[in-house]
Formats: sequence, structure tokens, C-alpha cells
Amino acid sequence: MDKRLYIIYAIVLIDIAIGSVIWPILPALVKNGKNPAFLLSVGTAIFLGVQLFTAPLLGKLSDKYGRRPIFLLSSIGTLLANFFLLLKNTPGYFLNRGADGLTNGVYSTIRASITDVSTKENLTKNIGLEGTMVSIGFVVGPMLAGGLIILLGVEGEESIIPLIVLGLSLSLLNIFLCYLFKETNNHLNKGKFDFRSTVNPLSNFREFLTLKTKNTLLYRLLILNACLVLTLGYYHYYVTFISLGELSMSPKEISFFFTYMGLISIIVSYIFYTKLAHRVNPTRFISIMALIGVLVLLSYTFIGASKMLIYVVVTIDCLTLSLIPGVLESQIGDQATKENRGKIFGINQMISSLSSIVTAVVFGLLTIFSIELPFYWFAICLVPLVFTNKLVDTRQKTTAGSV
Repeated sequence: MDKRLYIIYAIVLIDIAIGSVIWPILPALVKNGKNPAFLLSVGTAIFLGVQLFTAPLLGKLSDKYGRRPIFLLSSIGTLLANFFLLLKNTPGYFLNRGADGLTNGVYSTIRASITDVSTKENLTKNIGLEGTMVSIGFVVGPMLAGGLIILLGVEGEESIIPLIVLGLSLSLLNIFLCYLFKETNNHLNKGKFDFRSTVNPLSNFREFLTLKTKNTLLYRLLILNACLVLTLGYYHYYVTFISLGELSMSPKEISFFFTYMGLISIIVSYIFYTKLAHRVNPTRFISIMALIGVLVLLSYTFIGASKMLIYVVVTIDCLTLSLIPGVLESQIGDQATKENRGKIFGINQMISSLSSIVTAVVFGLLTIFSIELPFYWFAICLVPLVFTNKLVDTRQKTTAGSV
């Protein structure tokens, strides 16, 4: 495995850890407002909304100037964004979400960078292992947060400042890792860079629509990924569901829950992507996991106040639904060329951001009526992926070179 992948995976791990350290305190920042669940959803929409502009921009910039400068820019942006949390109020929460979203489009660059150093044979494994790093981040973050809370003997609002300081410390570590990272893009795009069209969502959306005739397979894969992102909005909804619903988890319980969820995800994803992924038919696998995933999402509506039951459901979730993103994104990466990987993943993240905004607004509105209702929405959005095997034939590969 290319040594640069280790740095990429470490950057992903720490970035996710930063987010999962901060998540447990977010409900406390908006609890004094009217309908805190809705305010959390608005913050999520802001965080994702700015990526409509920045994801394609960062992706294309990484094609033209390299992946390393974008990594550094993103890590510095995360550090600065977390300073707003020190305000300990709803405006500070919204400022953090907006500022952090400006550079979170880096994930288009991360996937492009992984594709840069991967062969066709190990692309699914390498992108899948990125998902494993995400899972590890979800373990490391809550473990550090929970450990710090226990060490300091704080609870509730007293834990806000210590966890923010922890997040800032991890942000500094990620800046150092990005500094160590060595460039993977050896095919810089020498073409003219049109900033105005790059940050124009309508222009990028029109470019996405042209794929329907230039690369039908890639177009369908991006559509399916958009549906998946609509579903995965429940990841952003987790904190709201387990803290403000019948479960009423405290910051410490939230940290322990995400630690458990992350540990299961690490074990499952590592075994799958290193031992099994290359043996499965990707489209058939996605179809089967999506069918099971629909049932899993509906199961969340029956949890009520049972903390034991949510641990059972999330375990099944990690065994099935959580494996879909890595397999689907590897198929998208396989369709990109060396010259336009950042661009393709940037368009993909733009479409994903739009889907995330839609799903955040929808589940935010649904919480007004019922804390469980959003899971019906997430299940409906996953249904198109049940038919992936019929919609996508990866054996008939086209190229994205003219995109």
C-alpha cells in the first residue's frame, strides 16, 4: 500500500474525531431556544449548504494546484471554526456550522487523492478503508471526550469548555498531519480555471446533467449516491434523536454510544474491505444491503426509551447499511480519469450537499410532529438503491474523460 495513504487515513480519522468530540455538546448550545431539535437541523443545513459552493471549488482547485494545499486549507478552517463554539450559545453554534462547512468540501479531494494512488484492483478496498477510518474516528472522539469528562469529573454544561479545548487540540494535530502529507496529484490540470462557474451551483449542476449523455453509468451512480445521502441524513439526526427523544441520553451516554457504534463499524468494515469486498458483485451487494437497511431504519421508530434496543438496532445497522457508501463511492472513483478526479468528486459532493440540505430540512420539519417520524423519510430515500443491480451494470464501463 502506498505510504501516503497512511497520512490520508490519519487525516480522515482525526477530522472525524474532532466532529465526534464536539457533537455531544451541540444540544446544550441550542437548548434555550424554541424547538432545539429544529435548531440543530438548521445548523446541519447551514453546514452542508455552504458545501454547494465549496465542494466543487476545492475539488477543481486540487486538480489544478494539487491535493496538499487543499488539505492544509481545510484543517486550518476547522481550527478557526471551532473557536466560535467558545461563545457557548446558539449564534456561536450557527457560526461554527457555517465556518466549518466552508472547508469541509475537502472530502472530494480526499477521495480523489485515494484514487490517485490506487489501482483498479485495490480501489474498492482503499476507499472502503477510508470508511473504516471514519468509524475509528467515531470511536476515538467519544473515547477521548468520555475519558476527559470522567477525568475532570464534570457533567452537563461544565463539560462544554473542556470538550471544545479538546477539539481545538485535535485540530492542531490535523494541521500538522496535513503539513506532512506528500502530493499525490501528478497530473495537474493545466487548463484555464473559471472561478465564477466553479462556485456557481447552477453551472455545476448543468455540468452534472451533461453526464447523462457523456457517461450514463457515472450519472446513474451519482444519482444513487444522492439517494444514499438523503438516507444517511440520519447520521446527522442521531444526536437529536438520542438526546432529545425518549432516550434522553446525557453527553457521557452519547459519547459511550458513539464509541460502541464506532467499534462495531471498525471491525465490520475492516473485515469486509480487506477480506470480502473484492469477492462480491458491487451492484448486487448494494441492492441486498439497501433492502435490509430499509428494515433497519424502520426499526428505529420502535425503540422508544429502550437503550438496550437501540444498541441492538445500531449493531445490525453497522453490519449492513454502513457498508454501502464505500462500495458505491469506489464505483464512482473507477469512472473518473487522472485529470478530473477532483472535479468529479467535487460535483459528487456538491450533489451530496444538496441532498443533505434537503434531508436536513425535511427531518427538521418532521421533528415538529414526532421525534421518530424522520426515520420513515430516511427509509423511503433508500428504496431506489434496492434496485441498483437493475439500474447499474458496471461491466459496461464508459469513461469520464470528456467530462
